[in-house]
Amino acid sequence: MDLTILAPNPLLLICAVIFDGLIGDPVYALHPIRLVGATLSFFERVLRG
Repeated sequence: MDLTILAPNPLLLICAVIFDGLIGDPVYALHPIRLVGATLSFFERVLRG
């Protein structure tokens, strides 16, 4: 089994970071990533007091 496809690709990583910087985070509150972030922040505040 060839696992070289799982090796990190620096060019792809750089492109992904640039793309994320240009596009940014989703703006509407019901996006799954925003929901996960809000849930984690809530539990962090609750558990840390």
